[in-house]
Amino acid sequence: MAGERWHDEGWLFATPTGRGSSTRDARVRDGRLHDARHTAATVLLIDTVRSGMAGALVPAG
Repeated sequence: MAGERWHDEGWLFATPTGRGSSTRDARVRDGRLHDARHTAATVLLIDTVRSGMAGALVPAG
């Protein structure tokens, strides 16, 4: 635990002591938001959400 060494700088990706970190350092895969929309729609349909409801939650863009 960082304890007193923690620096709360509001970063989304941070080092173990709270300092800013890049998405590369955080090992976040680069992807397109459009791909995430398709994944979300597929998961909703697999989870048996009615097609109309899935369309309302993930509208065509």
